[in-house]
This record gives sequence, C-alpha cells and structure tokens, in this order.
Amino acid sequence: MADSDQTTERKLLVVDDDRMSLKYLSRLFQDHYAVQTADCAETALEKLKAGYVPHVILSDQMMPGLNGLEFLEEAHKIVPDTVKVILTAFVDVADLMSGLNGEIVFKFLAKPWHNSELVHTLDRCFEHYFLVAENKQLLEVTKAQNAELQKLTKQTHYNMVQTVKLMYGFINNHEGYYYTPHAQTVAVLARAIGVELGLPEERLLRLSVASLLHDIGKLGISEQIIVPSPDTLVGNERLKYEEHVKKAVKHLESVNGMEREAHIIAQHHELYDGSGFPHGLKADEIAIEALVLSLADKYHNLVYRIPAEQYFQAPDVFSHSLPKAEEAQKQFEAVQWILENKHKFSPLVVDAFMYVLENGTSPALIDLRKEREELISDGHMPEQASIPDADGFVAPSIARKKKGTRQMHEVSAQQIKIGWISAQPIYSATGSMLVPEGTIIDNRMLRGIKELDAMGLLPKSLRFIEETSGV
Repeated sequence: MADSDQTTERKLLVVDDDRMSLKYLSRLFQDHYAVQTADCAETALEKLKAGYVPHVILSDQMMPGLNGLEFLEEAHKIVPDTVKVILTAFVDVADLMSGLNGEIVFKFLAKPWHNSELVHTLDRCFEHYFLVAENKQLLEVTKAQNAELQKLTKQTHYNMVQTVKLMYGFINNHEGYYYTPHAQTVAVLARAIGVELGLPEERLLRLSVASLLHDIGKLGISEQIIVPSPDTLVGNERLKYEEHVKKAVKHLESVNGMEREAHIIAQHHELYDGSGFPHGLKADEIAIEALVLSLADKYHNLVYRIPAEQYFQAPDVFSHSLPKAEEAQKQFEAVQWILENKHKFSPLVVDAFMYVLENGTSPALIDLRKEREELISDGHMPEQASIPDADGFVAPSIARKKKGTRQMHEVSAQQIKIGWISAQPIYSATGSMLVPEGTIIDNRMLRGIKELDAMGLLPKSLRFIEETSGV
C-alpha cells in the first residue's frame, strides 16, 4: 500500500517542547502518517482526553513539566493500546526499566537520528499496533468460542484464557531474535492460510491459539541453542533444540481444554515428506492445522529471523532494523525456497499460502500463478484434497527423562543459580507471569530476575529445584 493511502489510516502524535524540532518532525512525517503535534505534555494530554486516539505517540524525554516517561504514563491511562515511543539523547537506566516493566514504553530511540531509519522504525511501530489489535480480536473470539464449543464452566474457561494470555505474554518478551514479533505474525499468517483452505471457525481458533503458543517450550533453553537457525545445530545442541516440542506439549497438557492445541504444537515440526521431528510423521498422518503452522513458521523464520552473529553482537538493544529493500529480497527468496522444497509441505497448504501472499501487500511478491499451476501439472498438487480431521485424537504422551536427585530451595532472587528449575510460576507485582513453572534458569534470565528484584517487583521468597543427573 502506498504511503499516500496509509496517511489517513496511521495516526501519529508527536510531542516535543522544542518547536523547531516539532516543525521538522511534522514535515518529515507528513507524507507517511496523519500527524498531530503538541509542544508540551499537558497539551498532548488535553488532546487525548478530548477523544483523539493516535496509533503511535512519539515523545521527547526532556521537557519542562512532565518529562517523556511521566507523560506516557498518564497517556497510557487514556489510550492504553497506543504504541508509545521515547526520543531522547540519553537514557536513565532506572527510568528505562520502569517504563518497560510497566508495559508502557515500546521503544527508546536515540538522538541524533537518520530520517530514513526513524521513519522505518515508526513503520514497525504501526505494524506492531495493528498486529496486536488483530491478535486481540483472535483472543477474544477464542474466549467466546471455546466457552460454547467445549462447554467449560465459567471458571475453567476463565482460567484457560488467562493462561493463554500469560503464556503468550512471556513468549513475546523472549522473541528478541526476530525483526518482527514471531508468534503474532505466524498466528496471523496461519489463520489467513486456514481461511483460504476453508477450515471451520472452531479449527481456525485452535490454529490461532496453537500458533501464538507454539514456541512456549523454548522458554528456559539457552540462547546459544534457540537463536541460531536450527539447520545449523548438530549433536547434543540439536537434541536439546528438538526437546522444545515435548516441553511445549507438557505445558499445555496441564491446561484444561487445550488438548487439541497441544496436539497441533506436537506435530508442527513434522514435515509432509516424513523428514521432520519428533516422530517422522508424513502426509495425512499430520493434522492439517500442524501443516499450516509448519509453513507459516518456516516463512517467518526465513524472512525475519535475525542472524545469530548479528544478534549476539548486540543482544540487549531495543530493536534490530531490517531495511525495506532487504526485507523485500528476503520475502522473495523465502517464497522461492518454499517452492523449491515443496515436497516438505502439504501441496494443499502451499497452494493456499500462495493465494494469501498474492492477495497481500508485500512489496516482494511476484506473480506466482505460473508456479502454482506447475504444482498441479507436475502431479504435486491435487485439484481436490480432503482435510484431515483433528478431532477424536488422544494427545501423545511425552516421554520424560529419568531424573536424578532433586533438592528444593526456598531463596531470594539474588540467591538463584543458573541451571535451577522454577518450582512455581513467578509473578510480577502487577500480576503478570514472568517465569512459568518448570523453567530452567539461564544466564540472561537470571540477570533479568535480579534486576526486577532490585526494583522491588518480585516476592521476597521463591522456590526452585536443584536437579542432578540420573544414571
């Protein structure tokens, strides 16, 4: 979609007490967004209270009266869904952590800036806003439909939805090695493919939730294993990576009403030709929802996964930027890779995937009708294909490793050690789940826990298991 078409749709509020900067930024953005400005926090808050709802707010940090963080805290009470960005020449670490842990500030951007990079970053902020909005609708539909379809009690249903939200929130906070939110984007693409396949709404809901939670098993696995492309892993590292599927199913098996989603996730690394894992299933042995999730997951990894060497050079920055030209090239290459490896994916799913991309707005997509017709002519694409039913299955039992000795510790956050396993979920002072039960603590997670504890956001006493290897 051209910028001129988006200007009336993407609303940006710019707040800066420097009127020269305000005028400059307004001119910079006027061809890209529908821009409103305010020369102080108080004026901006008046606009919001009067009913103006921007999709993104870009605020300077150093302003008289309310500073940027203080202003955004007040703005968050009025427009909680708006994506909020701070533009500053310096960042105070304590204020920074306060903003992030309060889920208020989405990004901190440094002065001076490059115009093209600033516009590109704000484009990503708008993408995040609309992606979150769409996924909120998915979760709301999931909540309503599961109550009707599974005839859960109100309390059981409430607990399940809350569990989904908490699990997804924790996944989202640990997807820093992607240019765009991985689970969200995969869920949107997978649902679009499912719609094209004609899946009924109840199965689309299962597919959406499974897509949002498909990487829950990666929590607690070392970044040295989950950040590099899985194709580069060998030996024990490959085995540890493949264990994330079993861990994910174990998580969901404990949630009433999530058996079907667990089944989809259990199969989402199986491939149509039988070369996947963990069981080497093939063709109609794999649920159609898992085949859809497999392709959507692969496409996003091919395009938006940050190269490991680039990520490890700066793992703690707020964002990595993917230039539009490079993004377009990666999209084109990803489509070509999928076509060249179509034996790994369901022909029916590949066909639906092509239709979804052709009808989208990606700048990299070429006319793929010829390639799709070749799938039919060379015998790889049946003109009619049945959709395997995911009903009536028994969720696979997960083999568990034989454990050695286990010692329970009740300690403060500062006493936790790498390799210990959380014996209970850890919640923040605001009630958000930070660490699920059964998570193995790695170095980065330990550092984050201690930072939160130093800010007084964690309970004083936590329970962890120290486990030694069995024979």
